[in-house]
Amino acid sequence: MRLVREGALDQVGAQAAEERLRLLRSSWHEVLPSETCRSQAKRMLRVHLLRAADSLQCAAALVAADHDPSRMQAVSLDQRLNDAFYSEGFVLVTGPRQK
Repeated sequence: MRLVREGALDQVGAQAAEERLRLLRSSWHEVLPSETCRSQAKRMLRVHLLRAADSLQCAAALVAADHDPSRMQAVSLDQRLNDAFYSEGFVLVTGPRQK
């Protein structure tokens, strides 16, 4: 894991994160990289200031929402990805403001 390699997370924290991920896995909907998803990701790159992986995430969310983003909430700690979600019509989940 990148954060362990960079020294920002120790092994205990990494194991706790992996356990949380295992618990969450049963509740998520995974979108495979279909041609529709790839096509949407390419459009996202043309329209929004996104990195390639972020464009795939936004495109997958759009596919998961059956191309009706108002039906789904989106959450990210990346401002550019949040801007793209908002522009596409997703309902943004916001957390507490950082000081």
